[in-house]
Amino acid sequence: SIVAIDSALVGPLDLGVVVVRSAIRIDPRTAQVSIDSSGSDPIPHLLDGIPLHLRDIRVYVERPGFTLNPTSCNVLNTTSILTGAGADPFNPADDVPATSTDRYQLLGCSELGFAPKLSLKLLGGHRRAQHPALRAVYESRPGDANVGTAVVTLPHSEFLAQNHIREICQAAQFEANACPPGSIYGHARAWSPLLPEPLEGPVILRTSSHPLPDMVAALRGDGGIAIDVEGRISSVGGGMRGSFEVLPDAPASKFELTLEGGKRGLLENSESLCATPIYASARLGGQNDAPEALRVKLGNDCRGHRKHGKHRAKRRQRRR
Repeated sequence: SIVAIDSALVGPLDLGVVVVRSAIRIDPRTAQVSIDSSGSDPIPHLLDGIPLHLRDIRVYVERPGFTLNPTSCNVLNTTSILTGAGADPFNPADDVPATSTDRYQLLGCSELGFAPKLSLKLLGGHRRAQHPALRAVYESRPGDANVGTAVVTLPHSEFLAQNHIREICQAAQFEANACPPGSIYGHARAWSPLLPEPLEGPVILRTSSHPLPDMVAALRGDGGIAIDVEGRISSVGGGMRGSFEVLPDAPASKFELTLEGGKRGLLENSESLCATPIYASARLGGQNDAPEALRVKLGNDCRGHRKHGKHRAKRRQRRR
């Protein structure tokens, strides 16, 4: 919350100090910050029996480094909804709301760099019909534009094991933070230079308007910060694709997502991962509309497999 502490001066009368606490709300999908009037203290209409007629409210935020510009130059707006008291200050029925909207737009976003890094690794089962875990790591450079969209397509050797889908969290359950444990299929963490500790939380399959459920990383941190990274799952070319169409315009130096493997794994191999190198494709878009296409080699646990294969071959040669 933000607390305003003001002196209450009405003409020659000094009525002391007025303290108004305003609750801060962070949109879990866009990270947009707003003042939540439903959880805030009202501005008093009366003080010690004296009516307060406000003609002007001014708020100055001037602490160095307290605010940070976005990296998108799209047209945005700041919106304020003000509610004025009617003739009866004790009766909210005659209150009158008014909305004020101001245009907000930055310049020079195209001058920002955008060179993200993405690594993918399949862990555990590497044989055909096995279910490996997946670890995806996104990293960005300081000062670059923030990522706005991400579409990652796995090769046809990896497809969705629908028989391993246990439970799916309903939308109402997700809003109430009451998803069943069976709807959790992994874990995610995000590091930001704005926060002292990373946000982290479960990766959940949630009901969707699309044929397959959505995959949501429900990130939580100190101070009640909650960010939901929502991804759409689809199938293309025999492989699995994850699309993140709306990402917050907030700096994230690193994002790590891990999906479980084995009996709880959502991925299934259609062929051995050790035969030839396999690659995924990724299309990333910056908040400044800068595109980046990546061809990412999928790491695996085949190194030990190959060593054991060589040892077995040597033993067979010795026997001969």
